[in-house]
Amino acid sequence: MSPDSEGREAAAVGFGLARRAGASVELGSVVDPTSYSAGAYVVPGWTAAQNVDFTAMDRHVLGAAERAIDDLGAGVTVQAEVRRGAVVPTLAEASRAYDILVCGSRGYGAVHRAFAGGVSRGLAHAAACPLLLVPRRLEADADVLWTGRTAASTR
Repeated sequence: MSPDSEGREAAAVGFGLARRAGASVELGSVVDPTSYSAGAYVVPGWTAAQNVDFTAMDRHVLGAAERAIDDLGAGVTVQAEVRRGAVVPTLAEASRAYDILVCGSRGYGAVHRAFAGGVSRGLAHAAACPLLLVPRRLEADADVLWTGRTAASTR
């Protein structure tokens, strides 16, 4: 799970499904080292980062996962993990052990996909289990469906 809003929305959906099914959750994030190395592709005007502290990045990602667990994890057994590698193949390989893979979708569109690849599209072809893509902004009705929370239940 990344600390972005897409990751938080996907985590909320995943926790809601697990709660309803009596299942456990692996809350994970993939850090792609090639995105942060000199070997990464360079788009005009962008430069690849140098001397990235992956240990600090792992701590940051795990901290975000811990906050999500504190906020969303009541009643669910959770394991948090950071994986390293190219995002699509890494998640596709991990999906072999899952009943369902829930991922956030940024929905940036065709121009961004041309440069960044499109994780959602790649996983749609490569995941070994059912894939649930959670859109960037979850509508209130969908939030009730997946998490079981309503305005009345939060009062």
